[in-house]
Amino acid sequence: LLSALLFFAYSNSLDSDDSLPVYLRGLNWSNVQEFLSVDLRLPDDAMPYKYIIELYVDVRGHERDIQAELKEIEIFSESIGVSRVSSDSARETITIHVNRTIRVKEMFTLKIVYRGVAIMDEYGLYENWDPKFNHFLDSNGPIILLSNNFPTGARSWFPCFDEPEKKATFHLIVNHPNGMNVYSNTGIERKDSLPIGRTQTVFHETPLISTHQVALSVNHYSTQTLNVKNFGTVVISLTYHGNL
Repeated sequence: LLSALLFFAYSNSLDSDDSLPVYLRGLNWSNVQEFLSVDLRLPDDAMPYKYIIELYVDVRGHERDIQAELKEIEIFSESIGVSRVSSDSARETITIHVNRTIRVKEMFTLKIVYRGVAIMDEYGLYENWDPKFNHFLDSNGPIILLSNNFPTGARSWFPCFDEPEKKATFHLIVNHPNGMNVYSNTGIERKDSLPIGRTQTVFHETPLISTHQVALSVNHYSTQTLNVKNFGTVVISLTYHGNL
């Protein structure tokens, strides 16, 4: 039995959830007492060792509703197949059931293809718009994507084992429009020019880190400062493009 985490949508709340941090909204926090005696951690039957995240950034304008769509789940192994997938929205988990027992220390690759929309909620991978270039919210100017994964924001933009002790290496590949810069935990390995005005930025693999330590920013700034909890601080001068 392989357990993995997949992001689920939260809608804007009109009740007492508004006073809660964004990562607690929509989780029936008022009924939390029933879970106090339950261990909500993931089982240790399966552990991640490496993530390869391929992110395609499509700038379409402001979105006010979160949408998530699971496109494909596949295990790259001749002897293992996915029999079914179940989900638990209250615990924000999916469980991938396979067609045979997985042996101890057996290693394989799990591929999950999905689609989501970033919104301006300042959690997970969220969008923002530079007010210096956009005077109205419906302006289609320079977009800024930022990550805020602490404590459990990572699961909102990539499927993962979203617990601090389940560390792994991360290899990020970001496909984005030309003219935008991408920053992450590690330096850039290479940039590949793609057709129709796009660039693919490939980052060096990280050391072992937790999911909440993964950092990503996609913006039009020439330099950026990234502060990553328990991973270190990269301080670079901040320069804007255009006339300020």
